[in-house]
Amino acid sequence: MSKAQRAVRAVQSEKPANSAGQSEKPANSADQPAVLQWFAANTRPRQELKIKNKLDELGVENFLPMKEQIRVLGGKKRKVLRPLVPRLLFLHCRKEVLFELLNEHFLPLSYLRDLETKQVLVIPDRQMRDFIFFVDFARDSIQVLNDKLKPGDRVRVVKGELAGLEGELIRIKGHKRVVIRLQGLFSVAAGTYLPKHYLEPLDPKQ
Repeated sequence: MSKAQRAVRAVQSEKPANSAGQSEKPANSADQPAVLQWFAANTRPRQELKIKNKLDELGVENFLPMKEQIRVLGGKKRKVLRPLVPRLLFLHCRKEVLFELLNEHFLPLSYLRDLETKQVLVIPDRQMRDFIFFVDFARDSIQVLNDKLKPGDRVRVVKGELAGLEGELIRIKGHKRVVIRLQGLFSVAAGTYLPKHYLEPLDPKQ
């Protein structure tokens, strides 16, 4: 079983009250756990890894999606990792921490906002879990798509290395692909073809 499969299966067994899969620190009282949420932020150009390392030092959980590219270095083809989306990384923390990073640690971050509410954009836990799993599986073939895609049928992968993944079945350039949509940001798809019997339909309300 791959690391990605173990991650998704662990997600499926988690309790909704603790969506991060970790013990949470208390907030204002011993009876009220801190609410951890996923946020998206832009960094300065080519500062993604530097900011990620600083967040790691501060103990702030984060995710920097990377993709594999083939580059010619010294006359030889080599695989190198590059940010999937330049300047973009994700933070998993309490909302108050976002402002502490700006005002106390002076990190050059710009948080993405919901276009309708104008509030800091919160990405649903399930979307982030599937996105992280997907990136881990398809680093060499992942494609970033805009968020204007028409909604597809909700499906769950039930066989193969992507078993447990939930997404939308959308036709792209004549081929049906399982797409993961990050609300308010973008969608991603992999070049991997999944046979119909690898998928099961989901209730649209899920």
